[in-house]
Amino acid sequence: MEQQRQLSVEKTVLQGLAACHGRSVRRSRSPSPSHSEASPVSSKSSELGLSRQLSEFSKDTVHSTGSSLLSRRSANFRSGSDFKLEGYSSIFPGSVSIKDYRQALLAKGFTFNGLIGRSSNHSFVVHSATLGNDLFAVKSTAEGRTEGILAASLRKEYSTLMAVRHKHIVVAFQLQDDEKWIGCAIVMELCPGLCLGPLMPWDSQMAISGRHAVLHQILSAVVYLHDRGIARCDLHGQNVMVDLQEPVHVFGLSPDLLSECLVNVKLIDFGSASSLSNDAKSGFGEQNINAWLNVLRDNFNESILPPLTMAHGVGFSQPCDVFAVGLLAAGLLAGKPRRTKDVYFRNVLQLPHIPLNDLSLTANGASFFSRLLSADPIQRPSARQAYDSLPEGSNWLQLGQMKLSL
Repeated sequence: MEQQRQLSVEKTVLQGLAACHGRSVRRSRSPSPSHSEASPVSSKSSELGLSRQLSEFSKDTVHSTGSSLLSRRSANFRSGSDFKLEGYSSIFPGSVSIKDYRQALLAKGFTFNGLIGRSSNHSFVVHSATLGNDLFAVKSTAEGRTEGILAASLRKEYSTLMAVRHKHIVVAFQLQDDEKWIGCAIVMELCPGLCLGPLMPWDSQMAISGRHAVLHQILSAVVYLHDRGIARCDLHGQNVMVDLQEPVHVFGLSPDLLSECLVNVKLIDFGSASSLSNDAKSGFGEQNINAWLNVLRDNFNESILPPLTMAHGVGFSQPCDVFAVGLLAAGLLAGKPRRTKDVYFRNVLQLPHIPLNDLSLTANGASFFSRLLSADPIQRPSARQAYDSLPEGSNWLQLGQMKLSL
């Protein structure tokens, strides 16, 4: 029985920190296997056959399914199908007159299962779809919305996703697009799990090892993107999917916060990602500053832009991503209370009260977070430097006086 919870999105900046966004999700009782870079992989993962079915992605594609804007736990990706998705790219029954992307997918054998996600501005929707025994996510422009810019955004997202292959980045399989059709759509994997936002508060009971693994995996994906000249531009808790494998995570239960926790992360929703040339990465000339600022405003989520970004206005795509990682890191470490009417306590990051009321940052941990959240981008490390300097789980938290020094 799936259960849906709706959490309000909270936006705040408190002395350079912003609380991370979250959205509640529907969950399935069936476990969803996946790979983890920072923690051991469950043996159940090896039983799945997605990499065999989609051979061109065999090295970098995980064995679970996922979606941009996804907001619920998917059912298992079931193995046993011999289809190859690319084999359906141009095959339609001769008697079928295709008018839109949905008809195109139906003609290829897809079955739509229902709406599972929607963008905050209602411009895009995500449906789950089945082909044979396998589940996919289909991201498309919302009906009734003006095509032009929205369709171009989907094409850009598809192009970005096809240029990358990383086990912590959602995989795109196919673009359904034709000038004669109404709308276009991306067929992509359907990620299991929850959006990261609801897992940040300590009352979600995600163990410390899981929080560290989530941050490690997010950083590994950001490093991969930056090494290829791609800026994520919109990195926050709503665009990170987390599959908690162990212990079984159910709201209301309280597993040991110090227990081992196997997780797998997927970065989703790449509509705002930007690929920058070497010239752009090194900065624009003075005459192009206004154009660069417009790029920032158009492509970045302003709620996660760091201080001084607009004042400097040059070369801030990758540093902005690093700052966003710092916000996620602070949220994973400290979290914040949920469902409180007190504005102060709703905005303040807090360490858990029970049972770890004497938990605090080590000196290494405090230095790491403060560097990521530096207002001056010059003082901020690159994503790779942050990844290499991420303290081990036992070296960023300690038992002692309760404090948070960021």
